[in-house]
Amino acid sequence: MADVEFCNVTKTYAGDVVALRSLDLHVADGEFVVLVGPSGCGKTTALRILAGLAKPTSGEVRIGGEVVNSQGPGERDIAMVFQNYALYPHMSVYKNLAYGLRQRKTPKSEIKRRVAEMSDTLGIGHLLGRRPAQLSGGERQRVAMGRALVREPRVFLLDEPLSNLDAKLRGQVRAELKRLHQRLGVTSIYVTHDQVEAMTLGDRICVMNGGELQQEGTPQEVYDAPVNLFVAGFLGSPAMNLLPAAVVDGYAVLGGHRVAAVPGGRGEVIVGIRPEALRARGAQAHGIRVQVEFHEPLGSHVLIHALVDDVDNAAGASRPAAAASLPAASLPAVSLPAVSLPAAEASRAGAEASLPATDHERRIVLQAPPGLHPEVGERLTLTPAGERVFLFDAATNAAIGWATEETAAR
Repeated sequence: MADVEFCNVTKTYAGDVVALRSLDLHVADGEFVVLVGPSGCGKTTALRILAGLAKPTSGEVRIGGEVVNSQGPGERDIAMVFQNYALYPHMSVYKNLAYGLRQRKTPKSEIKRRVAEMSDTLGIGHLLGRRPAQLSGGERQRVAMGRALVREPRVFLLDEPLSNLDAKLRGQVRAELKRLHQRLGVTSIYVTHDQVEAMTLGDRICVMNGGELQQEGTPQEVYDAPVNLFVAGFLGSPAMNLLPAAVVDGYAVLGGHRVAAVPGGRGEVIVGIRPEALRARGAQAHGIRVQVEFHEPLGSHVLIHALVDDVDNAAGASRPAAAASLPAASLPAVSLPAVSLPAAEASRAGAEASLPATDHERRIVLQAPPGLHPEVGERLTLTPAGERVFLFDAATNAAIGWATEETAAR
């Protein structure tokens, strides 16, 4: 095993297309790191550069402290699992597992031992005589992982390996992969667009967008303190509610309700509230006033979709691309009791905002207990229940702080 370093790595293509920009990342020996982001964010480019399948335009890649820019894929002692499995269809499972070892001229007795151990670890011992066409998707993926790991590589790379599996099978293979890493401890770098996979698998996650690393940290650290709008909206299922809000007398106002104190004298901010942090109350209670659009019963909980009342006429400013990351430690925490605006101030909030919010910008989602089934058009009041209310700069999209609301009934 070995550690991995990307040192100011950039990759550009013809036409000045920047696929990866100044990536600096260190993966410790034995660590499981997930690169997560949408299509085209640069995560697979980074993996291909590490594997030796693409060359960086600038910067250095190191494995075990050794610069490997000039080395080919076969010289780096890494193993890779692809989205499409890439198994040899004419070979049995045993021969697929043994192929890499045979290419390295490993003694037959050692090949037999390693294949037996790996097939037992992955629970595919009974499949050794079958060919790939006779296997299910999950079985093929386990064979592909086994073929990579049986070589005992220094680094294990996985490029969206679960994308072709159905939802139930993805969950099963994800759990198997987690157990496998705990048992073997191989330095692993995993690429995915699925934030659930990233949150559940990674010791550390690296959120990417536009070829740049936006934020890195443990899954909980990134979830609890996103550094910009992109990270906030990308991580979480359902996604964080992100709503433009007018600032009145130093407070962000949503649906006629002061939700957070805003530092720095800004005129507009984006307020972020996670669906699980909201609680529904009657229409006459103090809080963010909304009107129900529809609800989605999911058994363990209900997702309620609603429109925030346009009392404050929050500005519908466009959201620019994610700004440069800020360190989480720089975000100020502000303690704020929940206070609803008097009618006169609520009216003034609307007057001070520059543009009316669109329906898209007014939509909010609440994760509620399974017994709550409001009617379409019903009015509710929402309050954050002791959770963070996130604040983002409307011009730069960077995080500017958070507030913790006290939500005792008033």
